[in-house]
Amino acid sequence: MSTKKIFWYSLSFLILTLIGFYYLFYVGNIEVQYLLKIRNLDYSFWIIILILMPVVYVVEALRFYVFARVVDYRLGYFVCLQAAIINFTFSWITPGSTMGAPASSVFFKSKNIPWDMSVLLAFGKSLSGMAFYLVIALPFLIYFYFSKDNQGLVLQLTLLGIIIFAIPFVIAVITSFKAFNVQGDQESERDSAAKEDVRKSKFKRYWAGAIQFFRQVMIKLSVIHQNKYRNLVMLFVVHFCYFFLLVSICSLVLFQLGSQSASENGYLSLVYLTINMYAITPGGAGISEIAAADVFSPPLTLENTILVALIFRSVIFYFQIIVGYVYLLFKWLLLFKKVSD
Repeated sequence: MSTKKIFWYSLSFLILTLIGFYYLFYVGNIEVQYLLKIRNLDYSFWIIILILMPVVYVVEALRFYVFARVVDYRLGYFVCLQAAIINFTFSWITPGSTMGAPASSVFFKSKNIPWDMSVLLAFGKSLSGMAFYLVIALPFLIYFYFSKDNQGLVLQLTLLGIIIFAIPFVIAVITSFKAFNVQGDQESERDSAAKEDVRKSKFKRYWAGAIQFFRQVMIKLSVIHQNKYRNLVMLFVVHFCYFFLLVSICSLVLFQLGSQSASENGYLSLVYLTINMYAITPGGAGISEIAAADVFSPPLTLENTILVALIFRSVIFYFQIIVGYVYLLFKWLLLFKKVSD
């Protein structure tokens, strides 16, 4: 992604975030000074939060590491940690977290990993994680949607975002399995026809190239079928740990602000995390801030829902975007120094 695109995505994220918070303050007729209540939260709460912030990176890097092992590829953990930083940054500044996997693919390729394996590592981890999460979270989101007296625009936009951003992934998976079903490197009649059509149509040329590329990816992905139960358990555990960690952080914020029911906190946090991840705006900006009032009121007051949005999104989204920018700036400075020398 070019620097110009990063700038515009980031600017739109910032503007939409400010609009979201302004809306909450305006609707609730709340003074900005209310945010100072954050200072009254327990020191133990902030200590736990500060510990969990880097732990999120550790677990995300572990997801890359484990998925690489699942497809019989060895990645260094430090490479996985850098991939986690890249993935977070580009996921949170783009709609539906769509650019996290492509950016991670480019990063892996820069580490001299073959292109098809780079794509498999980035998209495989992302796809398996998204499938695992949505199987669990989507029923809760739909239940929450229909249990509300007023199905607000926020939830509608989130469901729309899930549908919109799932389509390209579904197409990619179907194409991949279609390519994998073609035996090895032997050309079928369909392959031969595709080669003939390459000269006739640019679209068909790209399609034939995609088929060949995804075939190589799926051949590598077939390793998962070997010892599949062990591999599936590994994937399940690492994905579960990651999403459980995010839900736990949000639940901890709710508990600190007065919601005492652990089950309700977990349920509402799962719904809110889904909105954050799959809303149609970059990183859920604007929508996620506004959604806090719909999701958490009740059990919290409207004033405290603003604090939930501010603390949770600061700990996860704002912090990870800033870390990513510092990392990218460091890399650009190293590249500039190398070119200058």
